[in-house]
Amino acid sequence: MMFTENQKGVFRLLIFVLVLLILVLPFLTCGELLRAASVAQIQQHMGKEFLYGTAYSNNYSHYKYQVLKQRKPKILAMGDSRTLQIKGDFFKHPENFYNAGMLTVSLDANINALLNFPKELLPQTLILCMDQSFFTQKGVEDQRYFDEPSFLKKEDYQSFNILIRRMADDRRKDKFHFWNLLWQPNKIGVLAKTKGFGFKQDGSYYYGDVYQSKKTGAERTAVDLDRIRKGEGWFAGGEHVYSKTVERVQALIDFCKSNKIHLIAYTPPFSQSAMQIYKTRKDVGFLKEIDPVVGQMIRNAGFEFYDYTDPSKLSLTDENFIDAFHGSDVAYCLMLRDMLHKNSKTSQYIDAAKLEKLYQNRVSEIVLEVGM
Repeated sequence: MMFTENQKGVFRLLIFVLVLLILVLPFLTCGELLRAASVAQIQQHMGKEFLYGTAYSNNYSHYKYQVLKQRKPKILAMGDSRTLQIKGDFFKHPENFYNAGMLTVSLDANINALLNFPKELLPQTLILCMDQSFFTQKGVEDQRYFDEPSFLKKEDYQSFNILIRRMADDRRKDKFHFWNLLWQPNKIGVLAKTKGFGFKQDGSYYYGDVYQSKKTGAERTAVDLDRIRKGEGWFAGGEHVYSKTVERVQALIDFCKSNKIHLIAYTPPFSQSAMQIYKTRKDVGFLKEIDPVVGQMIRNAGFEFYDYTDPSKLSLTDENFIDAFHGSDVAYCLMLRDMLHKNSKTSQYIDAAKLEKLYQNRVSEIVLEVGM
């Protein structure tokens, strides 16, 4: 059969388009180019296997806000990454809970976010992670650029040209394979598709590769211990609780009172290895003041405060940690169980028997249930 020149031209064009499509497809299917609002819309049509984790853009604050507007939860968890293992499955009615961890990071950002929420987004109960960095002058002042919630700013995302260059560069470094980006339709983003890292439907975070790893707790926690030893960044020390933090906590209390929000605040646990280092440092007097100063303020206002800085309060070992300062699902299950034992008002939302069953049937010391 003879082809005319026109037919040959069309055939060559089709081949060119097919090759181009094959080359471009991974960049399109990975989901890195999707805006936060689009991800939030798509998420509603995906099941429990949904996972959102980008590697080349940081639009998590915008994403969390978009989902928050959809869900309008009665129980809202807020704070930095040390909030993210509070799971919807811990609650009697998971649909009434949302984990907005990473919507904001600093204490002021949390307060500013609440002030900027429409009234219909304010929860009945606010579970607030108060990172130890909130209580030192250096921890507060060095992080002032976080104080304006990111969802109030212009969304940060990659253009197609920049994305191609960065992804191609990482592929050359063998960080991932393009074919991993073509499958797993319930996962959006390179981290989600290649490492199983990302946000679940309830806003909590899933550490897929960590759960599959053979590393021991000691190996997982070792990575950050040097920073903690040096007191760098989030791990800065102080002789006393920073006075401006006390002022901001009072502002938070006043806001919650005036809006009839029940506040449940906690300081998250460090790993055993990290805590041992803190106990040898001479600049951490503030840790002993957190509960009697800030905690007492919150309790005097009729709210709840729990200081879990020392992991021994929950009988946690390094095996219960993702790294030196991020507790696992198991750690946070034990944290909520302890709150219940102390007559927390979370008892109206959490079934103690369900929590205990999750713990007793846990897969490992960091995983309660696969896919949870």
